[in-house]
Amino acid sequence: MGSFLAQSLFAEDGIEYRGAVLCGSDGPRAAPEAGGRALAAALRLAMGGRKPGTIFNALAFGLHNRQFRPNRTPFDWLSRDAAEVDLYVADERCGFPLTVQSWLDFLNGKKLLGTKEHVARIPKGLPIYIIGGTLDPVGDNAKGLERLAWLYRSAGLQVDCRFYEGARHELLNETNRGEVTRDIVAWLDAHC
Repeated sequence: MGSFLAQSLFAEDGIEYRGAVLCGSDGPRAAPEAGGRALAAALRLAMGGRKPGTIFNALAFGLHNRQFRPNRTPFDWLSRDAAEVDLYVADERCGFPLTVQSWLDFLNGKKLLGTKEHVARIPKGLPIYIIGGTLDPVGDNAKGLERLAWLYRSAGLQVDCRFYEGARHELLNETNRGEVTRDIVAWLDAHC
């Protein structure tokens, strides 16, 4: 979810940065997110905002994991590196359900990211590097990242992209993390 916070910061404080790398992000997806906002609002009315949004974990992460059946864990979508997935599963600070209110806030905030008004506030001089895996369900298997790059380029922003064949969501915990790290460092050296 950090990449979506970063997208928000581009429009708020982008002038403060010399460059930005978006990893494991996504572009606008109106229909599924509108349904998610409606569901979160209904659940907040029914059970309160502080209750765990377990249905969202099941929907989001369950759908993410579906393309990797048969699943070894509920988080196979994160990485091809089984040891990294196991570390995630074993970490009590990972994988817990956000509250219903947190999901509602996240989805409401994400709705703003694809608007022309938001993108128009991103400084034109901020170079952006969008990277992702071709099998990352968060980024719609790179299609969402292509939509995001198109949106940014249409607004006159400088955008470079790199998509890693077969990689999943957490590129810095992937089997090709060395290559990813070298590419990020090279991009930062060239642009910042």
